Amino acid sequence: METEQATDTIEYQTKVCMHCGERSTLRITAEDLGRWRNGEHVQKVWPAWTPEQRELLITGIHPGCWTEMFGEEE
Repeated sequence: METEQATDTIEYQTKVCMHCGERSTLRITAEDLGRWRNGEHVQKVWPAWTPEQRELLITGIHPGCWTEMFGEEE
């Protein structure tokens, strides 16, 4: 679900997190969302984002939920 804003940024609702059942809201540009939805790799569209931020966008899994499910990175 997306909500249009006055600029070309939107509030993008992520998928439901499989661990906690909650969604997150990300503020992204409509142009970037279109690039990603048209098949451009998430790392190329948002190169400054952390892997955790990209995972949240792709799967909806929050960083803390990921850690609870899979443990800390070694």
